[in-house]
Amino acid sequence: MPSRRDLLRATTGAAALSATAGCLGTGPSAPVLNCLSVTNDAAAAQTVHVLVERDGELVAWESVELAGHDESGASRKWIERTWPAEPAPFLVRARVEGRDGRRRGDSAELADGNYIHYDFEVEDDSATLWKNSVPEPNDQCADAPVATGTPPTTH
Repeated sequence: MPSRRDLLRATTGAAALSATAGCLGTGPSAPVLNCLSVTNDAAAAQTVHVLVERDGELVAWESVELAGHDESGASRKWIERTWPAEPAPFLVRARVEGRDGRRRGDSAELADGNYIHYDFEVEDDSATLWKNSVPEPNDQCADAPVATGTPPTTH
């Protein structure tokens, strides 16, 4: 029969381990690429090329044609999410056809576990890759299409 001291040691170790169990995991090890959009705020129509790599694999490659900015405002299109809505390292590249320079968004520069919406905004003389980074999924991607068979965002 185990002594009282042995029993106390065993239960103390188990209690200490269970108290730190939530601290041992630091949450997701990468951000989640939640959605991606392209906005044309330039006067002329534009063609934008967008590539998404997830975990080193090419998961989206699209050329998007956008109307020019008019009295009703800028033209926006969503890139269909063909990647899982789970944490993983990712890289987004975008460029405007006929212009020098590319813009890039890299998950290594973002907070782990955050949900990311990138918007590639084209203006008459520049292009910017904006990001909205939030700690929980919200309605930042309410209009974004998701490919059939892509797992939904989990909370």
